[in-house]
Amino acid sequence: MAKQNKKIGILDGHDGWKLRIFHKQAKGCRSPRYLVKCGCCENKVEIYYDEFGLEINGVHASKEEWLNVLKPLLNM
Repeated sequence: MAKQNKKIGILDGHDGWKLRIFHKQAKGCRSPRYLVKCGCCENKVEIYYDEFGLEINGVHASKEEWLNVLKPLLNM
């Protein structure tokens, strides 16, 4: 993965802001996660993951289910 942006207010070159991405390793019974923050404010998305699936902002589903939802959006 490319170097993660942790600074607010960085333009991405496509009329938007670079996302700020943070990662935490698994700790105890908590799964590892990515915290994705908006580039211009404090809005965020938490993505927990393990071998069984993904939990995005509290919604848990299999990786296949998330792929069915996100793939059409990313291929627009």
